[in-house]
Amino acid sequence: GLLEDVLRRRELSASLWQRSIGDEEVAWRDAIDDIAARPDYGHLQLEPQLGLVPLGQDPESGLWEFWHVLSGTRPERDANTPRFDLEPDNGLVMVLVPPGLARVGTQAEDPSAPHYHPAATPMESPVHELECESFFLSKYELTRAQWSRMAGSEPPLEELGISDPGLLPLDAISWFDSVGVLYRFGLSLPHELQWEYAARAGTSDPWWTGPDPSALAFGENLADASAKAELAPASWSFEEWEDGFRRAAPVGTYEPNPFGLHDVLGNVAEWCTGDLSEYPFEAIPRPVDLGPYVEVTDRQCPARGGDFSQNAARSRAGYRAGSVSGVASSFTGVRPARSVERTESP
Repeated sequence: GLLEDVLRRRELSASLWQRSIGDEEVAWRDAIDDIAARPDYGHLQLEPQLGLVPLGQDPESGLWEFWHVLSGTRPERDANTPRFDLEPDNGLVMVLVPPGLARVGTQAEDPSAPHYHPAATPMESPVHELECESFFLSKYELTRAQWSRMAGSEPPLEELGISDPGLLPLDAISWFDSVGVLYRFGLSLPHELQWEYAARAGTSDPWWTGPDPSALAFGENLADASAKAELAPASWSFEEWEDGFRRAAPVGTYEPNPFGLHDVLGNVAEWCTGDLSEYPFEAIPRPVDLGPYVEVTDRQCPARGGDFSQNAARSRAGYRAGSVSGVASSFTGVRPARSVERTESP
C-alpha cells in the first residue's frame, strides 16, 4: 500500500545518502576542492550530490565524472586505457559539463562564418548564443540493461547477432515513457540547448570530429557501406565508409568527443526537452517543468543527434528533428541529464 511505499522510499533515501555521500567523504572533498579551483568550471562551489559518487577526472577530457548509484554497479576504468571497462550491470557515468557560452544553430549564408553548412534548415537558424550553466550529462546513451533495471521491464529487442544486448543503447521508447522513468531516479532529459552545447564540446564545425564528414567513421555510428549492402532501405542515404556496425553498436564503441561523451551524433538519436516550434532558444527552464508536456500529448518533442539510419548531413550537431511525445521510434533513445543541486540559502 501507500504507507509501505513511503517507508520503502524513506529507507532507500537514507541508505542512498550513506552510499553516495556518507561513505564517500574523501572522494567528495577531492572533487569539490579541484572543481572550485578550476577556471574552466567557473570556480563552481559544488556540494555533495545525493545519489552520485565522484569517479575522478576523465584522463582525456579532464572533466569530472560521477557514478549514478541507483542505476547500477560502480563502473571501473580499464587498467590499460583511459576508458571505462563497461559491464551491463554498471550504472550511469555522469559527466559534469563545464559552464560556458553556448553558441548553437547553423547558417547557410556565409561559408567563412561559424556554424556554416549548406544544408542548414530554417528550423536551425539563426546561430545565436546563450549562457549555459554547469550540469550533469551521461557519458553514454542509456543502455538496455540500465533501462531494464530502472523501468522494471525488458525493452523490445529487434537487434540480432549481438551476444550481449545489455550494452546496446535503449531504443523504441517514447518521450513520455523515458521522462517518467528518469524522473523517479532524479534524472531528466537534457534541454536542446544543453544537448547541442555538450555535443559540440567547444567546436564550431558541423561535427565535433571536424569539417570533413569522413572523420565520423571513427567517432560515430551512421548509415555506412555495410548497412547499404545488408539493409539498404530505399529511403536511407548512406555514407561510403565502413564504421563496423550496420545497426546500433554497444555504447562507447567509438571515440568520445572533447567532453568525453560517446555516440552523441550517431548510434541512436536522443530525446530532449524543449519544443521543436520554439527557436531561437530563449532560456533553459531549470529545473525542467514537465507540466506543459503532460497537458499536451501531441507536443513535438526534439530528438537530437544522428542515428545508424542517417547520413552525415542529418547527424550534424545543429540538425533539429523530433517526433510526437507519445510515439516510440526504433532509432531514438535517451542520454540522461541532471541539474547541479544547490542548497537554497534562506
